[in-house]
Amino acid sequence: MPIKLDINLDSAIRCAIYIMVIALPVSNGLVESSIGFGLFLWLIKHGMMAKRSLTGGMTLKDQLAVAGQEFRPVHTPVNLLIGSFLSICFLASVFGVQPLVSIRGFYGKAFEWFVVFFLILDVFKEKKDIAEGMRILMIVSLVLAVDGLVQFYWLKRDILVGRPLTSSGQVSATFPSANSLGAFLATTIPAAIAYLFFKKRWRVVLKLAVIIILLWGFILTLSRGAWLALVFAVVLAGFAVPVLTVGRMCSKRIFFLLLTVLIVAGVFVSEFDFAKKHFWEANTGMHRIKMWEDSFKMVHERPLLGFGVNTYMRNFQSYRRDHSYFLTYAHNCYVQMLVEIGIMGFTAFLGLVIIYFKNFLHRLRILYDEDHELFVLGMGIFSGLAAFFMHSFVDVDFYSLPLARLWWYMMGLGMAVMLIKNDKGGKNKVSGV
Repeated sequence: MPIKLDINLDSAIRCAIYIMVIALPVSNGLVESSIGFGLFLWLIKHGMMAKRSLTGGMTLKDQLAVAGQEFRPVHTPVNLLIGSFLSICFLASVFGVQPLVSIRGFYGKAFEWFVVFFLILDVFKEKKDIAEGMRILMIVSLVLAVDGLVQFYWLKRDILVGRPLTSSGQVSATFPSANSLGAFLATTIPAAIAYLFFKKRWRVVLKLAVIIILLWGFILTLSRGAWLALVFAVVLAGFAVPVLTVGRMCSKRIFFLLLTVLIVAGVFVSEFDFAKKHFWEANTGMHRIKMWEDSFKMVHERPLLGFGVNTYMRNFQSYRRDHSYFLTYAHNCYVQMLVEIGIMGFTAFLGLVIIYFKNFLHRLRILYDEDHELFVLGMGIFSGLAAFFMHSFVDVDFYSLPLARLWWYMMGLGMAVMLIKNDKGGKNKVSGV
């Protein structure tokens, strides 16, 4: 009975996570509620596990030790860095220029990131769970792409939240900017390409149609940063796959797909006047460079712990030289991190990402021999995360609530791939969960 209840709670937590993913493009409130509900269920589950672990005659110290063990998050290679990053963010918030604002931002952003991450690791225990998580994300991405096509070709507004086509004619679907939709699709398209080669090959035509729709919606965003990120991710995968498989698996199909995308995109840009004007003539680079230069003045003033989480917008006005442009964050997540959490916080975050990616690549090298399908899924997740990381150099992805949660959702799926083990029965389960 207890085991069955644990399984039911795991299913309920996964359901809460899926609701979060489905709600990412349409409702921050529903996303917050689903994360909170998932955490509540996790506390119930581990509270019951702790209670079952207690035995008569145990001292209070032993009882606390048992309870602490049951409530401890899943062990990963980046737990220490996660703890360091959160600790520095908290210190930066407490000793920042606006502590109350920063502490609220800390709990509403940084802390919540890792709630999502560890919830996934707690309940995505088998390969089928990871595949299901990927499938839900593909469906959400497909809906967004179709919504964007409707927005561009038919209603001139999206059908989910009623957002109109941008003034420049770019597709944004439910997002406030085309760049955000571009970042979302640039992150999920590599995973969709990987999913094309996962199981049930009689559905290849259907999966290929999905990828074409995703790519067409992506092209209509005309987001230069997102294009650069997607090209970077696919080229990275093209080089990584032969290296990881010691030449046993080539990536000619991926390069062919990339070439097709570039040709189609080139034709589109050359044929449509609004696309040519936006893509080649619009100049947003200079004011971003000025923003970054002014932001480094802030870093120089408070280099170690920064100004505090969620305080960039409130303090940048005093440092900016040019007031002619509309300010929406720093348009470079890493510059903004340096301002808000200082060199210490940024170093902890960068170390976390580097160690994560290093372990991911090492695990993928082993997975090719252990489980080819899981290798393909993992390669798609890795490439999507690489696209997101690259795009964050030119936009505000980590400061957009839907996009930041997308990143940590995929980070959780990627870590689940890293922790999964093959047992003697042939099934795949996450170890240590």
